[in-house]
Amino acid sequence: MIQRCNNPNAKNYNNYGGRGITVCSEWTDFSRFLEDMGEKPKGCSIERKNNNAGYCPENCIWASKKEQANNRRGNILIDLNGVRYTVAQFAERFHLDAQQLYAKLNQHRSKNNPNQMNLF
Repeated sequence: MIQRCNNPNAKNYNNYGGRGITVCSEWTDFSRFLEDMGEKPKGCSIERKNNNAGYCPENCIWASKKEQANNRRGNILIDLNGVRYTVAQFAERFHLDAQQLYAKLNQHRSKNNPNQMNLF
């Protein structure tokens, strides 16, 4: 977390520090991070609730890979009757094949916002 936000030589720096994502100053002390976040649960890693904001107690949770996949900034979003879904969530909720749904949606994505499609 600290490396990808502060080290321009880090592998993913351009997706983090390079676009302004920071780590709060308190978390440079690991004991303070541990006090705020607690021990890492099995199968989880740190997740920012808002992908455009930094790492701090108010914006971070422990999340599974599935939860994190549904919070990626590049996800295609589907709004249905006031509920927002990622394609994976929509497919799971309505028992559809996610890959077929991706293919169909890619044919009809909004020209104004390619990461969002309003069905109704």
